[in-house]
Amino acid sequence: MKKNILLTGATGKLGQNIIKVLYYEEKYQIIGVSSSNEKIKVMKKIYPNISWIKCDLKNKDEIKTLYNNVINEHKNIDIIINNAAVDIDKPFLETTIEEFEKLLKINLIAPYLLIKYFLPNMISNKSGTILNISSTLSVRTISNASEYSLSKAALCSLTRSIAVEFGKYNINSICLNISGMKGKLKDVNCSSNNLPSSNDEDYTDWKVKKEKIPLRRRGTFKEYSEIIKFLISEKAKFINGETIFVDGGINAQQ
Repeated sequence: MKKNILLTGATGKLGQNIIKVLYYEEKYQIIGVSSSNEKIKVMKKIYPNISWIKCDLKNKDEIKTLYNNVINEHKNIDIIINNAAVDIDKPFLETTIEEFEKLLKINLIAPYLLIKYFLPNMISNKSGTILNISSTLSVRTISNASEYSLSKAALCSLTRSIAVEFGKYNINSICLNISGMKGKLKDVNCSSNNLPSSNDEDYTDWKVKKEKIPLRRRGTFKEYSEIIKFLISEKAKFINGETIFVDGGINAQQ
């Protein structure tokens, strides 16, 4: 029987690459979550065998509706990949309360609620994997990233708490800290139909310069996605409560 994967941020640049890597794995049924009907329409044409759900992760009522719809249609969720996230990229004193609240709703409260809603289903099945996508900025911050760093640090803490409390039900909770994610497109029109490009070479803005990475290069979307593929597989079932860094060695530096 195929395992059901709930993937948030499924139409984003990393989300698209996760789907690319997992799409032809016959053991998975992917349920993609996006806030944009337009992007979902495009993705349906590219990946017709994926289930799609529109949900504004800032809205707790829509998250509850998402849960009800998924359970009604798919009966259960085996794997949650909390991938959706936003950044503000402004100085601390210039960031508004409204911007901070929006970031927290997407980066922290939405993962919290999705885990809370689907955990009883996983407990009943005595199996499940929760993979939270975080960042090296959860432990090593930079300027203009106070709110983002705070939310990602809290997500790592939530990961550990879930692992300790629910490991006895054969539920794995893992946090993946990545770094060097692509920023702004070189050309806003280089991606058709308003989808963010999933090609590494289309990006020019970087949070981390490659000279600061011990491997002297940045990670690729495919590298991150292949690690995610491993972490949700049976090969990784003894990994629990860990924060795993895939950052070219950034976190190893003092």
